Amino acid sequence: MVQKGIPFIVPGTQAFLPSALVDLRERFPKSTGKGRTSLSPTAQLAVLYHLEREPLNSIPLKSIAAKLHCSAMMISKVKDELEETGICEVERNGRSMVLKFPAANRDLWDLAKDNLTSPVKKVRWVQWQTPGYPALLSGISALSRRTMLGEDRLPTYAFGPEMLESFIDQGIMTECRDADQATAKMEVWAYEPKLLGDNEVVDPLSLYLSLRYNADERVQQQLEQLIEEVQW
Repeated sequence: MVQKGIPFIVPGTQAFLPSALVDLRERFPKSTGKGRTSLSPTAQLAVLYHLEREPLNSIPLKSIAAKLHCSAMMISKVKDELEETGICEVERNGRSMVLKFPAANRDLWDLAKDNLTSPVKKVRWVQWQTPGYPALLSGISALSRRTMLGEDRLPTYAFGPEMLESFIDQGIMTECRDADQATAKMEVWAYEPKLLGDNEVVDPLSLYLSLRYNADERVQQQLEQLIEEVQW
């Protein structure tokens, strides 16, 4: 149609009007983020770090990146995600961009939790003779440590995204086919649990997210108690 000089209009994106003007640029609406249902692991880590470790309000993005052990490019994506979901606002402070969370403490948790997901990406059964740090107690083991729930037969531990494979490759632990042969259950998390937990147990909010859909009524009761006892 362009070669033959035939005028045409594609509503909202394209137009060719040779008698008046030519505009062949395609235009597409920018994503508003309103369709986003969950945060990326690093964006979730930022929210939980703000709630459990130290406030990230009014801190330059590069400083937040250093705290979360991520790149400048990643923290820029995190900023966009948190702004798109309405969990925080972005402001300019001098030459730096900073985050401003409109809600605080339990109100922020209630605002964000529908966008948060379980940090557990996969589970492996292993034989591990000396379990402990740098892995942290997680799952039912962590919940029993933090509440009155009874312990499972096998302890559960959480590793960051790459540590488990490294330990298996080094022969520190051996992978098993099932729980009957194992001495521990290992969770591989989407972010590093040590950034939020203490030296023994994962943080309570990530723990809640990891067990939120557990079908055991006793677990659900203790999860409710866990959230009530968080020091916001």
